[in-house]
Amino acid sequence: MKKIFKIFFAFIVLLIVFISFTPQIFHEKIEAIAIKEIRSKLKAKVDFAHFDLSIWQNFPNFTISFENLSVADTTIKNDTLLKSIQIDCVVDAMEYITDGHINVMSVTFTEPIVNAWISKKGETNFSILKNDTTSDVNDTSGLTIHIQKIELVNANIYYSDLKNKNNISLKGFNFNGKGEIGPDAFELEAALTVDTSSLVLGDKNYFKNKKIEFEGLLGINSKDNKYSIKRSEVKINQFRFNTDGDVDLQPNRYGINFKINSPDCELKEILSLASFFQSDMDAIETDGKVNFSGFSNGYYVPGTDTIPKFEFKLEIADCSFKMDTLPDVIQNIHLDFIASNSKGLLDSTELKMDTLFFQLHEHTIFGHAHIHGLKTMELDGSLKGSIHIDEILKVYPIKGLDADGEITFDIEADAKYDSIGSGMNLPNVAFDIAIKNGMLKYDSLPESLTKINFSSKGRSIQGKMEETELSIDQLSFIMGHDPVQGKLKLKGFTNPMIDGNFSADIHLQDIKEVYPIEGLDMNGAFKIVADLHGIYNKTTGEFPKVNAQLQVKNGYVKTESYAKPMEKVNLSVDFKNVTGKIEDTQMIIKELNYFIEGDPFEASGSIDDFKNFAYDLKIKGVVDVGKITKIYPIKDMTLSGVVKMDVAVKGTITDLQNGKYQKTMADGTVELNNLFVQTPLLPKSIEIKKGFFTLSPETINLKSMQMHCGKSVFSVDGKLNDYFCFFYNDGDLVEANLNLKADTLDLNEWKEMFTSSSSQTGEAANSSIWQVPATIDFDFDSDLKYVKYEDMELKDLKGEIRIKGGVLSLTKVGFDMLGAKFHIAGNYDTRDMRHPLFDFETDVQNLDIQKAYTGIKLIRDLASAANEAEGVFSINYKIKGELDKNMNPIIPTVVGSGELKIASAKINGMKIFDELGKATKKKEMSDPHLKNFTLNTEIRNNKLFVKPFSVKVSGFHTEIEGVNDLSGPISYSIKVELLPIEKMKIPFNVSGTYDNPKVALGKGERLPDEISGKTETAPN
Repeated sequence: MKKIFKIFFAFIVLLIVFISFTPQIFHEKIEAIAIKEIRSKLKAKVDFAHFDLSIWQNFPNFTISFENLSVADTTIKNDTLLKSIQIDCVVDAMEYITDGHINVMSVTFTEPIVNAWISKKGETNFSILKNDTTSDVNDTSGLTIHIQKIELVNANIYYSDLKNKNNISLKGFNFNGKGEIGPDAFELEAALTVDTSSLVLGDKNYFKNKKIEFEGLLGINSKDNKYSIKRSEVKINQFRFNTDGDVDLQPNRYGINFKINSPDCELKEILSLASFFQSDMDAIETDGKVNFSGFSNGYYVPGTDTIPKFEFKLEIADCSFKMDTLPDVIQNIHLDFIASNSKGLLDSTELKMDTLFFQLHEHTIFGHAHIHGLKTMELDGSLKGSIHIDEILKVYPIKGLDADGEITFDIEADAKYDSIGSGMNLPNVAFDIAIKNGMLKYDSLPESLTKINFSSKGRSIQGKMEETELSIDQLSFIMGHDPVQGKLKLKGFTNPMIDGNFSADIHLQDIKEVYPIEGLDMNGAFKIVADLHGIYNKTTGEFPKVNAQLQVKNGYVKTESYAKPMEKVNLSVDFKNVTGKIEDTQMIIKELNYFIEGDPFEASGSIDDFKNFAYDLKIKGVVDVGKITKIYPIKDMTLSGVVKMDVAVKGTITDLQNGKYQKTMADGTVELNNLFVQTPLLPKSIEIKKGFFTLSPETINLKSMQMHCGKSVFSVDGKLNDYFCFFYNDGDLVEANLNLKADTLDLNEWKEMFTSSSSQTGEAANSSIWQVPATIDFDFDSDLKYVKYEDMELKDLKGEIRIKGGVLSLTKVGFDMLGAKFHIAGNYDTRDMRHPLFDFETDVQNLDIQKAYTGIKLIRDLASAANEAEGVFSINYKIKGELDKNMNPIIPTVVGSGELKIASAKINGMKIFDELGKATKKKEMSDPHLKNFTLNTEIRNNKLFVKPFSVKVSGFHTEIEGVNDLSGPISYSIKVELLPIEKMKIPFNVSGTYDNPKVALGKGERLPDEISGKTETAPN
């Protein structure tokens, strides 16, 4: 017996070991089959972190697990359709072991996320199934599916149809389905819960943040794309109902046929669908009868007006409603509501609420509403009753708000809209709304508005804005301890007839108590009295007669951004219009003054004629702009400094716009001290150490303006004429005659401000061309000690510089650079930013060749051979042409001529002379000395023409002439006196390029006649 037991025990152990290792035996094969089947069925990218096979989890069957599985569409944006922490598939182990089939019996998805969409173009990310036309039906090594159970645990499902503007969101989705799930038609016992669901159809939100529970029998015919509910119990929030029906998903339309009813429904369940009741349903008690039923039958065709026919009824009779925050019961609630569509077209939808009635304490509210059509809408309705405002807040509280008072209302509407989407006209409406003995207070504020009395009436006639009437017969309340009251009547909204008055005599402190602004402290007396009567018509110039006064006495304003207040603020302004014409409107500033840290400011004057805006103002005082911007900050700008002004201005805005400055008076003085401006609009900050100027109608006379701009330090004085052109782009130029003195002027710091990229579009937008301002005519007498532009450093620059209409002109401008004297005259023209031009005459004395090559870009571009030379030269040259977007000369456009004088020069390593030395067998000519010669050249047609000249090359008398293409090829004739016979010279010809010259004995090809000047010379 003991032996039998040992054998049996050993058999059991072996069996357990066999069962435990069986998955490992088949692991690789099953994984390979699974991957093969997935790839054969899906045109999608499928990834997973780990594949596992177990037999104990669902003994005796295999459990296949995929961890962190994702499925992504590979044809559209590689978008992820499905992610799941884990997917478990239960497989019939015996069937696989006996005949090699993988029979999937159940599938469980753990925390899957599904994100499916249809694009505006109709593309989808869920069309991932392959059309299987190649598989062998007799293949027994593959996958078969007879699922008996499918489960989703804590899923999030999103569907977005951008083409038809439909969205579905299901969060916290749990599903458990049981049944024999076959490939075509089957039935499924299903139970599901959804924590949060939302539904949007055609941009309209029909369903938001609803909790769903469902149990029932589902019929699924995947072959024909038909789905039915054969039995169900549904719960949305607390609302319970039954439904049955089916959905037929065809390629271009959806067939819908279902019925719904809710037996023994309670009012509380209906109220749970409203978002503002969801969070506090336990505090609600209801009683009475509620009936809800309906059906839908027909087709929904996306992108058209075709929808299913439907009818839904909600009947509430003799119900009551009670909240624990409400002392009284809302009772005798009656509601008859029907939503229906009998024709299957969107615009035939009807909403009927024949009865709405309820009572709260002594208050009764009743009304009705009928709406026919959603695009072409017909509406009639009414709502009448009265209620205490605090009772509304108890039913529908607003956080932080406390209010009281009785509101009565009588509203009737009757309207027809041609198109609800293209904008509504006013309907036929008549209303009468009144509030008695009201109160309004926010819990964050120390004071409230009390004794609020309001009475308003209005009416409108369909589409006739000019006959619409609105009246506020009474508006009065107490703000803190101060009274505010007024009346207003409007007739017609197009050119309204206005009749009203308003008055308030309050303390600024009371405004702060009722409606405090964080960081702002204020005090003082504020008074306003206003009467208006008349028509406002902008076209005819009619304006209401106005008599209004605004006063602030002994005001005080302080912000947390600045420690010192604006104090002793006094303001007195009158508004008047006695004729009803807009040009006779007048604003009189009797007084405006204040102090900031002892600095006074005052202004007075008037603005008459609100058509032409005639002004007559006097401003005097000290303004510390740094203090002002701390009290009233300006975004992205730093300001500091002091402005002292004593200015009187008089004129009209119309005259300024028309350039009639002679009719404008501006007189006075402005003094600036340590004014600092920093803004992203400027590449560097600007600091005016000291400035003083006087104003006249046409001129600003700068007495002294000492400025620091980055590294630049300079001063300006002179006159600006027609300076209002700065503000009105009427084609006139702002004229100025100025004296400009500078210790340092670094133009590189300001180059980006004037390059075309800041003001142009298209190709010019990427240019670094320095754009000359086109709206000014400035003439500078300049005395500049040091100027830097790009890599050039100029010293002691003096002369006349003029900027006019996009052209920079230099006249008799002299300066020192690279140890030589320069004199320049000419123009730099940017009127056409696509083709900027230069035209200059230059006279340079005693310039070192190497310094010129290193420090002047134009020399490097036009005379690259100078890199191999040493010595000093003088030049007088005229040159003009066009610049590219990087401020480089466009060589084919360059035209020039002039004279080059060299007293002594050493040519090192120039290959032409190397080759000439070889050809003449004179080594001393390879690195020759050149003395006392004058070279005349012309530039045109992309060529440099060297006119005949004589020079001693290392002691040998030599004659040279020739031409070289500025893009490379050269052609020179050189005659050298090699023999001790006077006037007997040996000819050589040079061809090739500067870098690879060819020197040969003989005259070579005949040189062009234009070298010797037989053709027209280059224009100056």
